[in-house]
Amino acid sequence: MNSTTNNNAVDVMKFICAILVVIIHAPPLYSYNETANFILVEIIARIAVPYFFVCAGYFFFKKINMQNEKIEKNITNFNSVKKYIIHLLTIYAFWTVFFLLWWVPLWYKGGYLTFANMKGYVISIFISGSYFHLWYIVALIYGMVFTFLLLRFVQMKVVIATAVIFYLIGTFAYSYSWIFNDNILVENFIKIYDSLGSVSVGFFRTFPYLLMGIVFAKYRIKITLTLSAILSVICLILVGLEVLLLDTSGGSRFSYVLLTGFTVFFIFNTVSKINLNNSTLYPLLRKMSSIIYFVHPMFININGLIFSQYFSNKNSAILFCSVIVCVMLFSIGLIHLSQAKQFNKLKSVY
Repeated sequence: MNSTTNNNAVDVMKFICAILVVIIHAPPLYSYNETANFILVEIIARIAVPYFFVCAGYFFFKKINMQNEKIEKNITNFNSVKKYIIHLLTIYAFWTVFFLLWWVPLWYKGGYLTFANMKGYVISIFISGSYFHLWYIVALIYGMVFTFLLLRFVQMKVVIATAVIFYLIGTFAYSYSWIFNDNILVENFIKIYDSLGSVSVGFFRTFPYLLMGIVFAKYRIKITLTLSAILSVICLILVGLEVLLLDTSGGSRFSYVLLTGFTVFFIFNTVSKINLNNSTLYPLLRKMSSIIYFVHPMFININGLIFSQYFSNKNSAILFCSVIVCVMLFSIGLIHLSQAKQFNKLKSVY
């Protein structure tokens, strides 16, 4: 990345991606047009989480010292990764308890609070995520540890080649698995891949995107802003064509397709070359994006319940707008609360 630019545009894009995640789970066009909703949710919004992973790799590994294309063996690097993993575990523990307190009464009311279900839930904490969107943190922890260890002992060129192979395996296992219906060996691999949930995602999807972030952190990408912006648009259009091809050919999962990686690469390269004047707004947006991601399911549930009680026809656009207003207010409130001395530790949960 050009050292003369700042990360303000990167933060703005991260905030936009947080809104895109809300769009996936509360699609505003759902009540209006099936095709438009498909394009928004299954094509445009799916760049969000890969972009988060690239940001994580970029911001963390900027602080890591490397020598001879490997991570240096020193106490500073070790302490950095240890501190970051503890930070991720703290975030995960907080939001796990947060949503557990929300769901336990509902489980009890529905008769689901059994030993067998709780055993399954405990296992899911380590495999797939304690709540449906918290898979991201689980995958990030596994992916970050794997990436750090690999770069500690293996040179960057080999790691990049490994990441490409893993990316292809992860993409085919997820989006193109239907192609291998008659291959027992591949079918068994895909079953294992799916059963390991976020562990598989950490290795086969998170790791390649983290490495992409490292490339931006450690190397100068010689693609101009204009060209990168044009390529971003072209790749996004091609992602749309790939998803439509999958949809008409028997595919059912479109979150990660082959061209998603190219699209996210050029989008990150584009925003990383934009230099926005420093303002207190951009650090605020970065913090808000994390909180919006973590808290939005609660407001989708609450607002959806309210809408179902008082409105005969649930309007998806109104639900989406109401959720956005709530998550914005909640995130700003939590940030301001964490600035108070007695609540300072809340900064560790976003």
